[in-house]
Amino acid sequence: MLFVWPYLFLERWQRLGSLARTTSQLWLNLCSFPSLGLGLLWSGFLWVLYIAMEPYVRRRWPATLVSWSRLLAGGFRDPLVGRDVLAGCLWGAFVAVLNGLSWFVSSWLGHAPLRPLSAPDWQFLGARSIIADTSNSLVFALFVSLAILFILFLFRALLRKEWVASLVWVLFLTAFLSVGTDSVPVALMENLIVQGVTVFLLRRLGLLWLVVTIFLVGLLSRFPLTRETSSWYAGISLAGILLMAAMTFYSFYTSLGDRPVFGGSVLEE
Repeated sequence: MLFVWPYLFLERWQRLGSLARTTSQLWLNLCSFPSLGLGLLWSGFLWVLYIAMEPYVRRRWPATLVSWSRLLAGGFRDPLVGRDVLAGCLWGAFVAVLNGLSWFVSSWLGHAPLRPLSAPDWQFLGARSIIADTSNSLVFALFVSLAILFILFLFRALLRKEWVASLVWVLFLTAFLSVGTDSVPVALMENLIVQGVTVFLLRRLGLLWLVVTIFLVGLLSRFPLTRETSSWYAGISLAGILLMAAMTFYSFYTSLGDRPVFGGSVLEE
C-alpha cells in the first residue's frame, strides 16, 4: 500500500484509465466466478497491484506497457498490439510443446515416467463451462503476469542492476518450479530455458505479450484436443482450436498494419 498512496491523486485521465481497467476486469471475473464477492475481491486486488506498479514501471521500463496501454485505450487494430499478441501465441505454443517433450526426455535419460497430469473436466460440461473456464484462464494469466512484472521490478529496485535482477529472478523461479517434481534435472533444464527466454522477451515485448503467452499455455493444457473427428468431444476440441486459430489470425493480420498480406512483389509476379 505504500506504493499506492503517492498516486491516488493523479490527473483525471489516469483515474479514468484505472476505472476502465477495473470495469473490464470485473466483467471478466463475473464470467469466471459464480460469486459476486469473489469477482469484486479479485478486481480490487488486481487494481491495487496495477496502480502500485504502473508508475514505477512506466518510469523505468516504459516500453513494457506501450502495447498494453494501447489495447486498453481501444487500439485493437494497432500493429504493435497485433505484434505482441502474435509473439505471445508463438511463444505460448512453443512452451506447451516443450512441456510435452519433457515427458519423453525423462524417459530418454533413464528416469522414471512422470506422473500423468489431471485431465480437463470443466470443458466437458458444455458451452457455459467453456466460457467460464476460458475467462478464468484469462484472469489467471493477468494476475500471474502482473505478479511476475512486479517481483521482477522489485528485484531491480533492490539489486540496482537489471541483468542481476533478471538472473536472480530466473534462478529463483527455476528452482521454485523444479523442486518437488518427478524428474528434477529435466524440470531444471526446461524451466531454465523457459524462464530465461521469458524474462528476455518481457523486457522487449512487454506485459501484453506475457499475458497472451500464459493464457495460450493454459488453453493448450486444459482443452481436450484430439485429431479423432468421431470422438464424442471432437466439437469441444474444435472450439478450442478455432479460438486459438482466431487469436493467431487476428494478431497476424493486425500486425501488418496497412500492408497487404502478401508483399507487392509477390502480387506483381
